[in-house]
Amino acid sequence: MRYVGRKSMAVAALMATTGMAQAADVEVLHWWTSGGEAAALNVLKQDLEAHFLAGGNVLRVVRSLIAADRAKIPLDFETAAGIDLAGRDLLDAVQSYVTPKVIDCPNPASGKSEVAAVAKDGIQV
Repeated sequence: MRYVGRKSMAVAALMATTGMAQAADVEVLHWWTSGGEAAALNVLKQDLEAHFLAGGNVLRVVRSLIAADRAKIPLDFETAAGIDLAGRDLLDAVQSYVTPKVIDCPNPASGKSEVAAVAKDGIQV
């Protein structure tokens, strides 16, 4: 299991937004110069390419990882990629974890015994 830090996420976001979605060559300008840093960048690049070729949404995974890191949620790339490939909305899950969606249940003593819902167009169901 590999940890991908903030610098890696910045590079990953750059890679994801600069054409990977069109399956074109991606050129990344980075400040990593030592052999270990270059090797880490190659591993990150291979992971992103593999996820893209598997049909994953690279940009959404990268955004989810950045949001999870900012919220101090432990989420690694392999887990995030797996959730994305399973067809789940990972970014929505991370955002819901940070700001939970609350359903207000009415008190039966107040006269309402059922939960009312409102559709996107504002009509109460």
